[in-house]
Amino acid sequence: MSADSKKCAMEGCLCMAPAGQKYCSAYCQAAKKEIKLQCDCGHPACESQKL
Repeated sequence: MSADSKKCAMEGCLCMAPAGQKYCSAYCQAAKKEIKLQCDCGHPACESQKL
């Protein structure tokens, strides 16, 4: 993980966004205006939090 990486900007997502990007995936970028209690981006950090 790069020193420039930061948490994905979508509320509810637990992933780190790649350096220079706000979101970890196209899913999160498309869902940015939705309110989500859990993220469905498919990355391991979010998948492990599903009930």
